[in-house]
Amino acid sequence: MSPPDRAPDRAPDRAPDRALRAGSGAGIGGNSRYDALRALNSGLERADYSVVVKNRARMPTPWRWEIYRAGRQSPIAHSEQLFGSRSTANLEGKAALDEMLKKLRL
Repeated sequence: MSPPDRAPDRAPDRAPDRALRAGSGAGIGGNSRYDALRALNSGLERADYSVVVKNRARMPTPWRWEIYRAGRQSPIAHSEQLFGSRSTANLEGKAALDEMLKKLRL
């Protein structure tokens, strides 16, 4: 048996992530970007998103935050700014995650 000839119900995961990273300095931005993500997040809960702080550059400012979603290996958002301390990057990342989740209504 072959699968039915119908279009998938949702767009590939890559398109909204690319839009999410484009533009704003925080890696997250306006409502249209979140509308695309909102369409993809069916079945996802607040706990399915997390902030990870990574050492991505050389001293004196090597740290940046990244937001991950369950089931994905690559971040869905990240900071454009690098931070001098891991704790500062973590605080800023948590604030960005809260903002994103509010816009996603999670």
